[in-house]
Amino acid sequence: VFFIYQYQHSSMVEWIVMKQLYFMRHGESEANARNICAGHTDVPLTVLGRKQAARAGHHIKESHIPIDLIISSPLQRALATAQEVARIIHYPCDTIIIHNDAIERFRGNLEGQPSEKQDGLSQEAFAQYGAESEEAMIERSTRLLHFIQQRPEQSILLVSHNQFGRTFIAHCHGQSWNHVAKLPNAHIIPVTSSHL
Repeated sequence: VFFIYQYQHSSMVEWIVMKQLYFMRHGESEANARNICAGHTDVPLTVLGRKQAARAGHHIKESHIPIDLIISSPLQRALATAQEVARIIHYPCDTIIIHNDAIERFRGNLEGQPSEKQDGLSQEAFAQYGAESEEAMIERSTRLLHFIQQRPEQSILLVSHNQFGRTFIAHCHGQSWNHVAKLPNAHIIPVTSSHL
């Protein structure tokens, strides 16, 4: 079963042009499979992760969801997901935009450590490990939203990561990151907001 997650929005930024933005976390990575924190560590997809990406692409195609533009994090687990989706929906891979602001949260000394070490950490505790702050991710979210708003395309797929994605979606809706649950791998999340 393929689920579409719909988040309700509250107005925060007053942009007039309406767009449809879809967010997708990458497929399962080797770090996900091993339950370790990846962050900026550039790990590939697993075989399952590639199948998840293909399944997402087929869902987009069979649901007739129009995708005018694909934007991806520079990390290979996200880019490979974006490329697999693009292949399925006949979107030219060489026109995928790689945007550095869509990269995953830097985890500092947590990178390479068991994922359970970050479970339940407050933003202050993340900072003690040298991780990127929530404020820095909000700044990146703001820049990325502005970039998306300036694009002429109306239906946009953003392929990124869990921790940044939670902040990005929450920021879109004027909420804090803890209002958005952990994002599943390779699922389409419509981000419907009046400011896009």
